Amino acid sequence: IASALGPGETGTADPGLEIDYRLDAGSYDGFEPWTIGNVEARYIKHRLNLDTAKGVAKVTGFKPTVDLEERSEGAKGVTVAAGGTAVSFAARFHVAPRVTVVADSASALIATKTGVGQSGFTAHVFDSGGADVGGTVDWNAFGA
Repeated sequence: IASALGPGETGTADPGLEIDYRLDAGSYDGFEPWTIGNVEARYIKHRLNLDTAKGVAKVTGFKPTVDLEERSEGAKGVTVAAGGTAVSFAARFHVAPRVTVVADSASALIATKTGVGQSGFTAHVFDSGGADVGGTVDWNAFGA
C-alpha cells in the first residue's frame, strides 16, 4: 500500500490491509487485519483500513495480490478394482490438477484416469486386450 500524509500534515501514514474470506459453502465472517501468510479460501474480499486520527493521508496505490500455492499429492500401491476406483484428494485443489497414473505390475497393464476434478479422479487399469481388469497403481497429482 503506497501512501503518505497529505500537505501540511506531520506524522506517519499507517494504512492496513484487511481481508474477509470464505470457502465455497461457507459464509464471510468479518474482516481481519492481514499482512503476509497463508489462508485456505475460495473467495477473498480486500479492504484498505486507514486511521485518520494519525493525520490526513493520501493513498496513491492499493493493489492486493493473491497467489495459489502449488502442491503435489500422491500414493503408491493403490488397489484399483475392475471397472475403476474413485480416488479422492486429501485436500481439494483450486483447479483440476495434472494427474499421472502408472500401473505397478510385471505384466503389460495400462493405467488411465478419467473425471479429473478438484476433489479427485477415477483410476482404471486395462490389459493389452483393452479389458478393464483392475490392478495396482501409483499416482501423483500436481496443481494449485
